[in-house]
Amino acid sequence: MAAKKKTTIAYASIIARVLLGGLLVYAGFSKLMDVPKFAKDIANFRLLPDSLNHLLAVILPWNEIVVGSMLIVGIWTRAVALASLFFFTVFAVAVSSAIARNLNIECGCLGNADASKVGFLTLAKDAVGLTLGLYIYFSAALSKPARPNWN
Repeated sequence: MAAKKKTTIAYASIIARVLLGGLLVYAGFSKLMDVPKFAKDIANFRLLPDSLNHLLAVILPWNEIVVGSMLIVGIWTRAVALASLFFFTVFAVAVSSAIARNLNIECGCLGNADASKVGFLTLAKDAVGLTLGLYIYFSAALSKPARPNWN
């Protein structure tokens, strides 16, 4: 029974990794298609100085692509799951801040592919990303083979 449970967790973890990784890779590439627009989307949140908006618009998509690719392939799963948790936590804080300040702005979450306004639906999407990241992080710990005890 325990082996069947581990197998189920392993398959579910692979599905979660591919879903979250695919989302991050897609989001990263779509933002790279129009970096100036993405920098403007970041600036609309009014959280960072202009110079950091442009820097983040260049750096964030590449980080999303790398983290997403590593999730899909299964490299350093727990570490990249933590990185994705960091991303989605920051995204959720930014979205919550925009909602609290009644900003009527585009999210920029998926670059040009998504022109949705910041709102509770955006926050729900961040919650899904956080949930998948948490599942991947903890399931990776459960599916690791036990180390032999050499004592």
